[in-house]
Amino acid sequence: MHRPIQTDLFAARPVWLETVLRKLPGMDFLSVADVALAFGVSTSKVTEWIEEGRLEATNLNAGTDKKTFWKIPRASAEALARHIAQGI
Repeated sequence: MHRPIQTDLFAARPVWLETVLRKLPGMDFLSVADVALAFGVSTSKVTEWIEEGRLEATNLNAGTDKKTFWKIPRASAEALARHIAQGI
């Protein structure tokens, strides 16, 4: 079960989907840093969303000893933006 996303964290940006679309034009897959920039949050917050299952991502270094390297489908970031806009 998911905790509600902090609404005060996003109070300054009421149009999340438009913000994501504008800041990440033409990119099919995003890095944690890309998503953090688009949402105006820290990279650790984006990693938290991934670990909580709020944001779909694939670890490109899975099965290796290398540091986790997440790639996030643009559609997943857009879906999260829609959920935030709806207060979910």
